[in-house]
Amino acid sequence: MGAPHPEAEALIAAHPHARVFAAPPWHGIFTTHPERRHDFAAAEAEHHALGAVYRAAGYGWEIQPTLPVAEGADHLERALT
Repeated sequence: MGAPHPEAEALIAAHPHARVFAAPPWHGIFTTHPERRHDFAAAEAEHHALGAVYRAAGYGWEIQPTLPVAEGADHLERALT
């Protein structure tokens, strides 16, 4: 597992909710370009590291499924109601 994102603790301190919804790296939409700081493996490692940090801080770490936008929004709305 990689090191947590340097700003993770500040994000957690400012996050007022008990659950975090995370979008995982997704092969179907991942592209490489000069502004991206990660390759896919590094993005996965950071995703897992952030999940560990949030869970250790007592937050629920809920993975958003890789769905088309409208279905993903419906899934998130159902999870929040």
